[in-house]
Amino acid sequence: ITSRTSGQVLNPNLELLFKGVILRQFNYSFTLTPRSREEGLAVKGIINTFKKRMAAKSQASSGAGAGLFIKVPDVFQLKFKQGGGDHPFLYKIKQCALVSMNVTYDSAGAYATYTDGTPVKMTLQLAFRELSPVYNEDYDEGLPGANEGVGF
Repeated sequence: ITSRTSGQVLNPNLELLFKGVILRQFNYSFTLTPRSREEGLAVKGIINTFKKRMAAKSQASSGAGAGLFIKVPDVFQLKFKQGGGDHPFLYKIKQCALVSMNVTYDSAGAYATYTDGTPVKMTLQLAFRELSPVYNEDYDEGLPGANEGVGF
């Protein structure tokens, strides 16, 4: 009816321009090379912390409701820093969930450990996904300034 009355037709290419909002994913890779027993314990703590924070939580550990409900894993607010403040140029990231974690314990090319069993070199790979999409209005939160960076 619209095309007959106004002479306009729907643009069939609109779906090529916009198929929906996406949740951005950010992948990071860190090489961990502990040089002492204390650094080995710190690396073990870092790996354990990420594993724990990405796991779902049980609502009740005992009693009638045990295992019936679960809580979501922790969320992360990632920021690029320069000195004590936010980085003045790099992009912002909304709240994220840690959706994937991988640790390679033989990053040196061959499996090698210190006498206490700590691997000589490890690679920690983390994948975070934003919990909400970036909208046009997100860029209007503040006027571009010296510390605003490039936005999202």
